[in-house]
Amino acid sequence: MHDAIKLIEGTSFRGRLRHILLAIFFAICMIPINVGGDGAAAVSVNYSFLLYPILMLFLGKLRKPPEAFLMAMTFFCLIFGISTIYQTDMLSEFVRRMASFIVFMSIFSFMFVEIDDKMVAAFKAAIVLAACYFALKSIIIFFVLGGSSLGDNAKNAVGGQRYGFIYLMAFWVTYLSSPKPLLARIVKPGLVFIMLIGLALTFSRASIVALMSSFGLFTILSLRDVSFDKLLKGALLTAIGGVLGYFILNTYFSFVLTFFGDRLFDFFSNTSLVQRHLATASSSEGARIQEWTAILNFVSNNPFTGSGYLGAWTLIKTGGLGSAHNQYFDVLLRTGIFGFLIYLAFLFQIGKLLRTRDRGLFWGLCGTIVYGMFHETFKESQGAFLLTFLLGMIAQGQLAVPNLPGLRAFVSRKPPAFTPS
Repeated sequence: MHDAIKLIEGTSFRGRLRHILLAIFFAICMIPINVGGDGAAAVSVNYSFLLYPILMLFLGKLRKPPEAFLMAMTFFCLIFGISTIYQTDMLSEFVRRMASFIVFMSIFSFMFVEIDDKMVAAFKAAIVLAACYFALKSIIIFFVLGGSSLGDNAKNAVGGQRYGFIYLMAFWVTYLSSPKPLLARIVKPGLVFIMLIGLALTFSRASIVALMSSFGLFTILSLRDVSFDKLLKGALLTAIGGVLGYFILNTYFSFVLTFFGDRLFDFFSNTSLVQRHLATASSSEGARIQEWTAILNFVSNNPFTGSGYLGAWTLIKTGGLGSAHNQYFDVLLRTGIFGFLIYLAFLFQIGKLLRTRDRGLFWGLCGTIVYGMFHETFKESQGAFLLTFLLGMIAQGQLAVPNLPGLRAFVSRKPPAFTPS
């Protein structure tokens, strides 16, 4: 947020207006428009972020991405073509396969546009704006419907895993910002607390696990880079914030504490109960094991193409449950082993860039990666936009083609001249 404020103050009125409009547009791109039902049955169709590269196309401002991206796109296109041809039992699902393929390929769209520091600042501001919208909406609904008196019904009324990773990104972007204006410094703790309340109101255990994991790793790594004075100050402020947060949660959101106490901390401290859930297909944990096993079995028979971009619903006849409940198993199923490895390579490159360029986005990505082990993240439209923008950021550098024997020569070779007979 400090970057956004600093850039706005240092630009002309036209530049400020562009920045504000970009932030609003990017925030809108993170608000899912659901069709096809409620909850897990809903499908988000908000891919409005594609309008930006389309606009750049009409303005003649597209750029050529690095060759590594073009090779990756070519490979993913081959997966689509080959799977369409040889998976004859799925020919009736061609339209659905095509739609899933287009949605998957949309994550590469921002590699064709220039992304400058002002766009990155607008992107970070948009993450916070979207998270505030989700959090305030959940808080209002929670209290209007009766607050903690809702009991277990609170999870169905305001909970859901679709926004958890947005809260994580917003939390880290805000928490690691260093605003200088007095007003911004006053607002920052309030924003951080709103993100945490929103995260808690997802009633998703993955939200808390991802937050604790990323914060724990952040704390451990920070011990090497900060002075004792800063460490003591940070620990003191965190302790005060934790005590204050617990008091507010216990006073106004008591069921939230009860829920996570029973479903997360007490549950995982009971080894026998965990084992029973893992062995029971009707439980949340057992259902995931069943689904992941079905995906591994399917990919072992289709290692090069996976399902050819068709979703986990294709596995219902073979023991699947219709949702991968895991971002990485979802990609593995859709693209096969080699497509999955390319996907992981891009995530690694994003992390490598953000670690030195933007700590807030880096730790937000770390939390999102942990979150993705239990729910789909980048598969959702709001997550697809996050990944699209981050891929666009690494596309500003020149990623080299891997130095494999003959590969570079193959990429650079010219096609033979055509001589008409």
